[in-house]
Amino acid sequence: MLTERLHLNDSYLEHFEAQLVALSTWQYQPSLILDRTAFYAESGGQLGDRGQLETPLGPILISDTQIDETGQVHHLVQTVAANLADAVGTKVNGLVEHEKRRDMMSQHTGQHILSAALDELFNAATVSSRLGSSSSTIDVEKAEFSQADKRKVEERVNQVIMDSRPVRIHYPSPSELAKFPLRKMPTVSEAIRLIEIEGFDTTPCGGTHCKDSGGVGPLLITGWEKYKGLTRIHFQAGTRLLNRIGEREGVLDQLASFFGVGWQEVPDHVQRQKVQIQNLSQQLGSMRSDLVNLKLAQLLPDLQPKSDTPHIIRVESPDPVAFRAMAQRMAEAGYFILLLAEMDGKLRFILEGPDPSLVAAYHRETLVPLGAKGGGKTRIEGVLPQNSGSQTLLKQALNF
Repeated sequence: MLTERLHLNDSYLEHFEAQLVALSTWQYQPSLILDRTAFYAESGGQLGDRGQLETPLGPILISDTQIDETGQVHHLVQTVAANLADAVGTKVNGLVEHEKRRDMMSQHTGQHILSAALDELFNAATVSSRLGSSSSTIDVEKAEFSQADKRKVEERVNQVIMDSRPVRIHYPSPSELAKFPLRKMPTVSEAIRLIEIEGFDTTPCGGTHCKDSGGVGPLLITGWEKYKGLTRIHFQAGTRLLNRIGEREGVLDQLASFFGVGWQEVPDHVQRQKVQIQNLSQQLGSMRSDLVNLKLAQLLPDLQPKSDTPHIIRVESPDPVAFRAMAQRMAEAGYFILLLAEMDGKLRFILEGPDPSLVAAYHRETLVPLGAKGGGKTRIEGVLPQNSGSQTLLKQALNF
């Protein structure tokens, strides 16, 4: 006998009494079978409930609820006590986790309103939906979506929410089904369950829902993207959305305080800072280039290009970008070089030259035995340990 699903007629039911019918498994996870339950089993894009069962042997945590291909509901548990079989046939009291159930109701009813609004405004049907633990999405038949579309949809959705329209459950017979203005047709032919949002939307659904549209709370579209010729829309509603807004408000207040401006001025202030940083970055790049040219003008007259062994050069207090630029410019000029520099408490090196085979051989035969860490092909960059071997290299180096 399949479990009677009490939530189909009362989404707000969180406490219930049932009989433990059997111990079972779902996809190799231990589960409990009850004769009746208020726990919602994951399906239709909505996550399953969590909660607790009070049994004669003590409380048992329900980590998830799933339904198998036969329609049987499985209450998943992490472990099964050795004597739990003794509880089969006894009465248990179930408690559904309130926060998750209430959040899923808000997201699911909100999804119906959002899908109906998109259908009403743009004739964009919803192909699929996913109500996740942190973010929910729908895929709609609309190739393009804009900020103007977002504002238009959100205005319509929140208008319906603020109307607090009654949400009703219907179980129509096949003959009665034709009387309902369905947004989409049912995928089953028996025990059809409809969710009606008065005067706005009616669609087949087996999920948990608010008793009126006002129970959804505010809803906002948080993002969208193109997906396989459709548009995937991300949204949040209710307490989940309020938490998101609160977190962002906190960040905005911190930025306003940091910059010493009002929160409305933060975007303009950040943009000005961005332009200033870009200008300073260009100036710094020019100064780095000048510094590299100056150092090379001092260094190159004393070196012979195309040596079979690298010129070992120790660079004092280099800028990391200038350090790499020096190596590149010298290699391009035909010099085989090993640049050494102490940065961040580490002995860093760059080995580079016009002949990759010489670079690889020197790295393999000289630096690796010293414990060098790093890699590359025409340029090998990494770190040398502070040991006697690396100190010998430093003593051989031309200081610059």
